[in-house]
Amino acid sequence: MPQTYTAWKSISFVALWFAALAGSLSVVAASETKFVGSQTCNSVSCHGRTEPRRVSGGVNGASLQEFALYERHDPHVKAAKTLASPEFQAIIGKLSERPAGPTRATVYHQCAQCHDPEGMAAEAVPSSAVSHGISCETCHGGGKGWLAQHYERDVSRSSLVALGMRDTKDLHVRGDLCASCHVGGALKNVNHDMLAAGHPPLRFELAAYHRKLTSHDEDGKRSHWNDARERIGTKDLEVKLWEAGQIASAKAALALLESRAHAGASWPEFAEYDCFSCHQRLRPSDGNRRAVAGLPQWGQWNLVFAGPAADSKVLNTLRDEMRQSFASQPHVVKVAASNVRKSLGTSLFLEDATSSQLLKLPAEPSEASKSWEALCQRYLAQRVLEKSIGDEFRKLELAGRISTSDRVSFNKQRGEIDHDLAAVGLQLSFADNKREWPRVLAIPQGIEQVESDLTATAGKLRMLQAFLEPRR
Repeated sequence: MPQTYTAWKSISFVALWFAALAGSLSVVAASETKFVGSQTCNSVSCHGRTEPRRVSGGVNGASLQEFALYERHDPHVKAAKTLASPEFQAIIGKLSERPAGPTRATVYHQCAQCHDPEGMAAEAVPSSAVSHGISCETCHGGGKGWLAQHYERDVSRSSLVALGMRDTKDLHVRGDLCASCHVGGALKNVNHDMLAAGHPPLRFELAAYHRKLTSHDEDGKRSHWNDARERIGTKDLEVKLWEAGQIASAKAALALLESRAHAGASWPEFAEYDCFSCHQRLRPSDGNRRAVAGLPQWGQWNLVFAGPAADSKVLNTLRDEMRQSFASQPHVVKVAASNVRKSLGTSLFLEDATSSQLLKLPAEPSEASKSWEALCQRYLAQRVLEKSIGDEFRKLELAGRISTSDRVSFNKQRGEIDHDLAAVGLQLSFADNKREWPRVLAIPQGIEQVESDLTATAGKLRMLQAFLEPRR
């Protein structure tokens, strides 16, 4: 993907490098916390085995290696370990050393909301039972209520949810959980001050992140959970993940905008605007300056495809106000953002989320379709389509319904699409790891060329889907 795959190693699972300030947090009383410490999951009789158990059929697909694999390969394990890094010391110093700036403890507390939620409750549980950072209970919910019941035979998901376990099998719950940090919220506000201090921008797309988390490779990287069973049992799972992520990201971004426009808050909040509207190369090496006239544009990363899920009237009201850029009225923005968020449904489609439905969905809003953000989201959606159609073809192969000639023809078409999308991804990526400046913005007519290339790959994806349909 753009550096959106490479630079996102720093933009995504990091968001990032933060230094611990022992004793700066308020102590949570043991009776108040729901955390029991994720080390309670790490035993050979639970989820800490070094080799998978060999039980026919398994129980709910658990290998009992989950904790061991998480600690070895999951990027979230670094969230708290990097809290002691020099990079965060620089960020926290820049934010807290201003005369009217927040205290170091305040900055740390905000960062710990995402980077070290268990550590915030560390004083409430025995130190020997604490695994700080993004660990089991961060995603599955504090275990105090459900730990003793979740392994019982025939225990239902609904009963565990009632006890406090998070239902991560629900894709919308999964999307909301990820977006709560990777997009943010009122208490997890990566504002322009934080960006200026060195925090990478948050650019999230659920299906791409999910793919990275669950992928295996030749070097032995393995996910702590295997989604193969979920993919086999769910038609077009990739598209359903994408849809859940688009809705979750839109909701989180709108809630964040509401909090930023709240009475008494500093306004305008520059983090709401398209970075490249303001940040331009002053002396492009190729002599081609990409000057953008007028006011900075409202950043649309999380709303490119949200139009079909929201009330168009209230969404247009918000867009009209945000078009005024720095002259927009915060109280109007707050109400409009709240109205759009409340109008969001649970689907982008009139029917079940499938590749066929996604192929029909245009990027929204159309007037911003030539922005870098919109092109990145179109690119990501096409990667979702390529993966989803490939998954469905693989199911037909496993069922013995694909001939050798069909396989050769399909793989050839898919290989061409992958090649074309890789070229698009390179153009959308950053020229180097030190500066966020996409290659496409340094090329004359680069945006128009990428838009044309994506239109061409969309046509090829329709052909690939048409090849698949009669063989279902």
